Amino acid sequence: MTWGDAMRAWAPVAAEALEAAAAANTRLTQDDLVRTVQERSGVVTGQPHGTWLPRLLAKVDTTAGEQLSRFCLGASGSSGTRAAGTSSTRSPRARATSPRPAATRATSTRTSRSTREEPTPVFCPSCFTQLPATGVCDCQ
Repeated sequence: MTWGDAMRAWAPVAAEALEAAAAANTRLTQDDLVRTVQERSGVVTGQPHGTWLPRLLAKVDTTAGEQLSRFCLGASGSSGTRAAGTSSTRSPRARATSPRPAATRATSTRTSRSTREEPTPVFCPSCFTQLPATGVCDCQ
């Protein structure tokens, strides 16, 4: 899934959440908006929301024809697209991905004497898939 696809999936959900905040005369925190958008759309990314939230809020404002982004509060208490993070127009190199399972480690029904822990999986920074044992992703 590309960033454009993710934005198209996220924009209507973000607009709906921000319109609800506007109707209730409240504001959403960035974390609440990000969580809502990713849960409801089913499209999740591991990228920090500062890299993509400003673009999403700008798209929502353009599509809605009004500045709904003012109902999103940044960590500093400011609102709008500037509060969402950087104003950079660079496109992130990583792509949004479909949801990953919450549990990343396999659970075993066997009991053993050793309490050896499985290694933490490593994910590709470009496509967010788990890397094979070689440590090199097929996407590169």
